[in-house]
Amino acid sequence: MSGDLLSIGHSGMSAAKKSLHTTGHNIANVNSENYSRQRVIQTARDPLGEGNYLIGTGTNVRTIERVHDKFLERRINSMLSEHHFNLERQAQLSNLEVIFNEINSEGMTTSISNFFNSFRELSNNPGSETARSFTRENARLLVNNFHKIKESMAQSLVHINNKIDESVMDINSILANIANLNVKIREMESSNGESGDLRDERDLNINKLSHFFTAESYLDDAGRYVVSARGLGTLVVGGIAQELRAYSPPREETTNDYFAGAKEIYLNNKKVSQSFIQGKIGAYYATRENEIQMLQERVDEIAWNLATAVNEVHQRGFANKPIAVDEKGNFSAVDVAESTGLQFFHLPKTQFQAAELLDLAPEIKADLANIATAMAPNSPADNRIALAIAKLQNQALSSDGRRTAEEDYLQSVSMLAMNAARVKVSSEQSEGLLAQTKFFKETISGVSIDEETANLVKYQHAFDASARVMRVADDMFKAVLGIMPSR
Repeated sequence: MSGDLLSIGHSGMSAAKKSLHTTGHNIANVNSENYSRQRVIQTARDPLGEGNYLIGTGTNVRTIERVHDKFLERRINSMLSEHHFNLERQAQLSNLEVIFNEINSEGMTTSISNFFNSFRELSNNPGSETARSFTRENARLLVNNFHKIKESMAQSLVHINNKIDESVMDINSILANIANLNVKIREMESSNGESGDLRDERDLNINKLSHFFTAESYLDDAGRYVVSARGLGTLVVGGIAQELRAYSPPREETTNDYFAGAKEIYLNNKKVSQSFIQGKIGAYYATRENEIQMLQERVDEIAWNLATAVNEVHQRGFANKPIAVDEKGNFSAVDVAESTGLQFFHLPKTQFQAAELLDLAPEIKADLANIATAMAPNSPADNRIALAIAKLQNQALSSDGRRTAEEDYLQSVSMLAMNAARVKVSSEQSEGLLAQTKFFKETISGVSIDEETANLVKYQHAFDASARVMRVADDMFKAVLGIMPSR
């Protein structure tokens, strides 16, 4: 009987020791990222029959359980993906807003206004070389502003390319870590080891993966841990991880001319860029396919419409050069050909890249006299062409015939600002929801110092009490030995 009691006391001491060890482990990891508190699950040993009675035989430690809510973990991963999508969208749109900043005195609307105003000033004194020089300089500043915007947007695309490269490298590293953890967890659990910490580490890697896209995980029919991306497919199965690749496809494979050289993401040689609709990756592609494309098309359209309208008027005028007249009063055909029909701006053949390739016409660069102000030859005081170009400032030049060049540009800037404001609100909302969900998780899985300290006292008392049971059993055994007859 004392032997059974000794075994019961030993089982209690062993369980209390394991509980103390687990409690200490919880306290040590109170500040560890994504740590889930652990608790010892005890069950009573199978009783033994003794006559008409069932006698208890002590306790067993069935397992060390990780306090964890799978639903909340999935919810957090989904919210992480949404929040980082909004955060990255906000950052990218802020960068674009800087490009179109109209606060300073050198913005695009100021350049457009100065350009037309210079023709208005020129109309007051068509023969003034100073006024002509001023007009050409303002035209050059307008051209440079279009170039600067396109160059800045090209840099934004390069920045997004670099971000995609970095993200793919990080994703592949995380996927490899998850595959390695799958192997370690399976090996540890097959030998009845405790895998709670490894599972926490794996969940942390899933959290990090969710920064880039919406990551999902589950156990397949073979019991293997699988990680997939929503809309993309399986990325990890057990100890095997897929690899993403990012590179720029050849121009002939590019469906959008504006994005020649842009990075695309491939999985098993299949382009999957458009499958990313959340997370940082989704934000890069959303910004590229929406705002950057829209702004590039609009800037090209504005440059094309403005320059085309100016050229159409300018070509009807005559340069400020004398044209020879014969005795019959006929103008020299050669002089006329050299003095009229001149373009003010040089443009590409199509609207694509109009802002990037916009320039002053070679004739305007070469000679200020080639700036046409007169509608008739040999009329240095005629200002009708200069006035007609100046009036273009208030005419609808947009493709739909509703907006002036300045209004067209400001509408594009307003659309960008509205998108940025909308994304900022979404970012604040997603941040609040994520913080709330993390709080719920912390309430369930987090370590409470007060609770664990109380557990220390409880398990210490249980250990002492079980030790006392063993001492009593030992005393009983000694007493039995003491009453046995000596030989």
